[in-house]
Amino acid sequence: MHRLTVLAVFLGAAFLGCGSHGGQAFPKINYGRDLCSECRMIISDPQFTAVLFDTSGENFKFDDIGCMRLYETRNQPEVKVMWVRDYASHEWLDGSSAFFVFSKSLVTPMGHGIAAFGSKDNALNFLKEKEGRIVSWEEMEKIV
Repeated sequence: MHRLTVLAVFLGAAFLGCGSHGGQAFPKINYGRDLCSECRMIISDPQFTAVLFDTSGENFKFDDIGCMRLYETRNQPEVKVMWVRDYASHEWLDGSSAFFVFSKSLVTPMGHGIAAFGSKDNALNFLKEKEGRIVSWEEMEKIV
């Protein structure tokens, strides 16, 4: 009986944690319908999608990581968490721990040329194929 209780608690916790981080659930993005909170273009490419949650719980969706950076610079919201999509896997990454690559040859929805990676090794492997460099969130402000 004890094993069943442990299993039930584990499965319940896994289910509740699915699709969220730190209690913040990921928003559903309706690709081809939702609009970018910065440029107002339709969000269509999961590879470059980004989301910002402010401390009031409101979420802002973006079609390009550069658009999220512009929005954050212009509006200065009280950021709770920022999410970006891993360029290769399309998995959500916490923007504060992602590695960002800027490449002029990278085609992104709004032309900012920025991709996110979950590891520095993946970012460096990407740079073997494309000319560019790893940039910090702060450096990105000068690029966009």
